Amino acid sequence: MRVRAVRASVAVLVFVAALAGCATPGAPATATAPAPSPTAPGIERTPEAAWLPVPEGPLTARHSAVGAWLGHRFVVVGGMTSEPCADTADCEITAFPRSDGAAFDPKSGVWTRIADAPAPVAGQVSVVGDRMFVQTVVSGPGGAETRSFLAYDPRDDTWEQLRPAPPVWGALVTAGDRILSIAASDENMPAIDAVFDPSTRAWRELPDDPLGPSYDRQAVWLGDRLLLTAKDLVENPGTTEPSLSRLAVLEGSPASPESLRWRVLPDSDIIGFDPTAVAGRVVFPDVGSADGGAVDGWGRSVDFGGILDPATLSWRPLPEPPTGPGLERYAIHTRTSLRIGDRALVAGHLLDPVTEDWLPVPALPGPFRTEATLVANEGAALLWGGAADGANRADGYLLRP
Repeated sequence: MRVRAVRASVAVLVFVAALAGCATPGAPATATAPAPSPTAPGIERTPEAAWLPVPEGPLTARHSAVGAWLGHRFVVVGGMTSEPCADTADCEITAFPRSDGAAFDPKSGVWTRIADAPAPVAGQVSVVGDRMFVQTVVSGPGGAETRSFLAYDPRDDTWEQLRPAPPVWGALVTAGDRILSIAASDENMPAIDAVFDPSTRAWRELPDDPLGPSYDRQAVWLGDRLLLTAKDLVENPGTTEPSLSRLAVLEGSPASPESLRWRVLPDSDIIGFDPTAVAGRVVFPDVGSADGGAVDGWGRSVDFGGILDPATLSWRPLPEPPTGPGLERYAIHTRTSLRIGDRALVAGHLLDPVTEDWLPVPALPGPFRTEATLVANEGAALLWGGAADGANRADGYLLRP
């Protein structure tokens, strides 16, 4: 059995209420010793972020769990208790993902078990209102796929099973009160993008984008339009010239699919990915550059990342990050830049893309870990679980800017 591991953008913005669900009642709360609150009086502010250990919770050790900020608690669900795999797209797994979860209140320091999901949970997460939507694809013998799309409502601690997106694996993107599924590539079959309406529980396909066959397709919601980034799908990309990220915007309201129209933007001059919308900018968080190598090089150096101002379509290079490892990127399951308030996690540290001011992040305490769950609200982030020294973990830390 295989679990598909892909890059995922976790939507952790705080919105207001949503729809009710139906399913399984939750288990009793599990109280633990309080953890320091990132907003509690008497905690001294420092010029760099700090990691604060959180109390032991009710979940067993695991890696690759999904997470979200729902109302006033961090929620961690699912993940794998099997041996963690290397950083590859597909991994041989000896067990299905878990379906249990728990919520952590950063102010009280209390963990609470939540209802078990009606299906295994791993993969893609989106948050609309106070509801969490999770998409999971599990491959069994012979390559047969089992797909699920679930909604969790913390108000009554219930899950609902929904119809999955069209049959192309896509990253979930929160777009106001809708959810978009953005296919990663045209390589194996034409990409199909779709929009989900939580009120009607229905999917509708989006118009084809104008960038042509492409790969590394990713998107971010800019508040009133969708920005799509992609690279041309050609034979041996990057061999004789850089595979630059191309751009297009989908304008109109996802609530009215007939109003949606694509518009091509000027190509970028970067080769990175994982765009993150923060403080009115779009941050491509990969630092460094490439020149194509000594043989058949490109004749110039091309940056991996940069900062786009979508209002003016102007670009700036990423500023030089602070010294020190910060948060190692491969510690994070989602492999994506994370937003905390008006800062994005870039090169392990927190960058304000408007002022280009850095907030240094100290190295995560303890041994190097991989595949941990990292999810943020407007003022802090929770890192939990993962694997270190060949074993899964059941501990975590709050990152307090």
